[in-house]
Amino acid sequence: MLVTLKTDKKQLRFNDKIKCTVVIDEIDWGDFHECSFTLLINGLRAETVYKRIGCEANITDITKPIDLEFYPSVFSFDGGIGKNSYVEISLLTRFSGRHIFEKTESGRTTINVDLSDVRVLRTESGKTTRWVAHRNTIYFASPYVTTVKHKKTTADINYFRIPDGAIHGKYLCDSDHVYCDGFKLKNVSSEHFVVFNRCFAGDKFSIFTVYGNAKVKHPWHFKVLDDGNVNNDDVYVSGYGRDDIHVYWFNGSTGTGHATVVRSCKKPHTFRSIKSGYGIDDDFVYYEAVKIPKANPKTWTMINNNYSKDDKNVFYFRKLVVGADLESFEIIPDACFPDIDDSCCGKDKNRTYETGTSVTTSNRCIVHQ
Repeated sequence: MLVTLKTDKKQLRFNDKIKCTVVIDEIDWGDFHECSFTLLINGLRAETVYKRIGCEANITDITKPIDLEFYPSVFSFDGGIGKNSYVEISLLTRFSGRHIFEKTESGRTTINVDLSDVRVLRTESGKTTRWVAHRNTIYFASPYVTTVKHKKTTADINYFRIPDGAIHGKYLCDSDHVYCDGFKLKNVSSEHFVVFNRCFAGDKFSIFTVYGNAKVKHPWHFKVLDDGNVNNDDVYVSGYGRDDIHVYWFNGSTGTGHATVVRSCKKPHTFRSIKSGYGIDDDFVYYEAVKIPKANPKTWTMINNNYSKDDKNVFYFRKLVVGADLESFEIIPDACFPDIDDSCCGKDKNRTYETGTSVTTSNRCIVHQ
């Protein structure tokens, strides 16, 4: 297979997009399942565009010139700013049949990249962020959005601060406004705005999650109860906070902009965040904002991140592990998770348990005789 790459420019500046035409010749394989085109800058992946061909498609469809558009972030050129950089289109093809197999071919061209007028902004402690200044304008360089990589703002270039503590330094304050991921927040004071932890930020008027307004009833009484990363996740933040009337839980993997009220908690001042999404107060034990039925908060303890117990029962997250022998129950290795703290497998003197359910055989639970 031969891949030929042509681009619409030889000079690339800030906020430019690259238009490419890819021509693929000499195909002698079976039917396509799908193919993907990845833009690499100086050998590093910048973006991927997927083209689904379909098993029944005529093979000549893919040999016609294919027009692509890429919107590379300024951070794709890290280490190559102002130098001659090469842009490479890597084609990964997947074929159907008895087996799905892959093959990669590439085309390459050279583009001069001029980003000498771009400045990466830093937090108050000097950490790099995804905020950049280009001439007299501040932009947020999103790591996620593929259609608009650099969100333009009206932030004051002469007076701004980027608080520490948030992922990517996602908040920027000027003299009048607070911006999050390039968007202006409402009902918040830039002067008193604080990043509490990786989950929550705000002031006495409004509390925000990483996705939007947290909908905290009494923001003037709000405090966080952990570091905002209780699940120890490099991608999705999570944690508990409270005001004087409610406890709130937020998990970035849910996609919900606001925090969830822990409804069963009637004594928020007694609530403690443990870790891995667990919490406890005087009356109940909770996992991710929902109480664990039958768990006794006076005797409850964690066994690992998935299993816990009290003086009478063993639990898998919020599920009762039916029939588990409390005295002999222990965690055993899980073939899917090398860290024993993440194992979903356990055993007692009578049974083996996978994800909290007794099993007679298991492909993942490693039982040593």
